[in-house]
Amino acid sequence: MVRILAYPRAWVFQDRHTHHLLVLETVAAIPGMVAGALIHFSCLRRIVDDKGWIEALIKEAETERRHLLVIREIVEPSFFDRVIIWCGQLIFTTIYFVVYILCPKACHRFVGYLEEDAVEGYEVYIAHLKECPEENAPAPDLAHKFWDMPEDATRIHLMQIILREEMYHRDVNHNFADQLVRKKRKRCKK
Repeated sequence: MVRILAYPRAWVFQDRHTHHLLVLETVAAIPGMVAGALIHFSCLRRIVDDKGWIEALIKEAETERRHLLVIREIVEPSFFDRVIIWCGQLIFTTIYFVVYILCPKACHRFVGYLEEDAVEGYEVYIAHLKECPEENAPAPDLAHKFWDMPEDATRIHLMQIILREEMYHRDVNHNFADQLVRKKRKRCKK
């Protein structure tokens, strides 16, 4: 699904790397918040411990929001970007909410792959900045606030930090999907 969505994305954004990352981050912040809320409600109903999932997912959503705010300091979203963001959030949130209720494992796996796509997007942008050093401006002030970066930090440094966080989110979601598979196997063996 993520690979299929890559084709229209490549056509829409082409070489506008920062616009692509901006739109991607608006969608990337949704799964953690939706899954965290649904798990929270489930744990309240069943009166059980979440084993740290809620905090991890909400933290992921907050981190993605930080990425969005920092990228917003780099690029001004166009009217077209805002329309894509609005429609994408409405559609994606609704679908993700329903599918998460039915199959959380598939949702975590999908997010893991979505994060892999984000990793690829950040790697492409870092390579672009290395090829075009004139675009490697100082990191925005907000990035210094969020990550306590050195004063001479550039966009490449910022993108490397975000890249590492995206890799972590990828691994966490794949791990959650794996845990759900193991949990299902245990139930089936009983």
